[in-house]
Amino acid sequence: MGAAVSRFLEESPEYAAQRFVDALAWGEHRVVWLMFSADGRRRIIDVGIAAGLDRVLADRIANDSAEPSEMDEFLSSLMHGLRADFENLSSERLIVEPTDLVTETSALVDVVTPGFTPLHRWPIGQFQMVRRDAEWFVESFKPHRTLS
Repeated sequence: MGAAVSRFLEESPEYAAQRFVDALAWGEHRVVWLMFSADGRRRIIDVGIAAGLDRVLADRIANDSAEPSEMDEFLSSLMHGLRADFENLSSERLIVEPTDLVTETSALVDVVTPGFTPLHRWPIGQFQMVRRDAEWFVESFKPHRTLS
């Protein structure tokens, strides 16, 4: 993984989640992909297969052997789906907040939009973060509309 991405992942789960949100807002699709954990990437590929992604291409993506054009097309689709989860909000309007659910290897991080006061924030969703080899990765994101 590149040093620039790695530096953000080593900090804290909230910092890594904020970097993910920023990368999503700026369209840094390769950074977004690298910030997902291996399990998170596998889940994304499985969703792609369920939506019609060719299994041979899915294997190449999973094995990091897809052609650059194939990977770009796949990541463009991923970015489109993720942006829908974030309701097309710009990163300046998103606040990443820690929760009390943090261990050495996992954390939940809330994403909210600011309101008129801190009490009037609107929840967007929640990141499940995992720590692997001293770095924090996005395992999954659950939009607020699916939180229970």
